[in-house]
Amino acid sequence: MIEHEINLQLATINDQDLIFEWRNQPEVRRYFFCSEPITQLEHSKWYENVLADENRVLLIADSQGVKFGVVRFDIADDLATVDVYVNPSVMGQGYGSALLKCSVKWLKQHKKNVKKVRAEILTENKASIKAFTKAGFDMKFVTHEVEI
Repeated sequence: MIEHEINLQLATINDQDLIFEWRNQPEVRRYFFCSEPITQLEHSKWYENVLADENRVLLIADSQGVKFGVVRFDIADDLATVDVYVNPSVMGQGYGSALLKCSVKWLKQHKKNVKKVRAEILTENKASIKAFTKAGFDMKFVTHEVEI
């Protein structure tokens, strides 16, 4: 369980390679809606677009000077959709829920127009469901789908 303070900073171009490395780890991407590995070029284009988009916030988290997680908020009016993941080396240690609580607090301070934060989580991602619930998120509904 995390016992140290979490610091959040807006991600910069200097964080691009680290975020790419974490994003492509099998333990991280297995629960992404698009779980295939991505190329450095795909990531670079996405990353530059995110940093340039005023309706998106990309935060990088550290504890005791060690970067361990990423949070992205996609903002539309008063709603922010959150996406979060941590370095696989700290999975299962409470960093996810702690990071969520801290990042929602950051968002409330810096984006005063946002009134609600939503997360979309695959039902088989039990660890994320647990982290979001522990961070105070209510599981309001589940979407079911079928491939045709």
